[in-house]
Amino acid sequence: MKDVIKEILSRRDPQGMYVIVADARARDIIEEFRGWGIEWEEVGDEVIVRTRSRSVAERLARALARRGLLKAG
Repeated sequence: MKDVIKEILSRRDPQGMYVIVADARARDIIEEFRGWGIEWEEVGDEVIVRTRSRSVAERLARALARRGLLKAG
């Protein structure tokens, strides 16, 4: 679990945002983070979440990993 989270936090997209890919069942957890500066969209059976905040990315990634909904990049 630590390796996946470390990988997420070590890279950013060209716009400088952290990108987290999760299973589509993670919508409820992601909804809890609404208003924390996240953008998300559903693509097939995955949800892609983007945020500029490292701490939000880490909290969300840990919450998703605990429930087995985090997808490895």
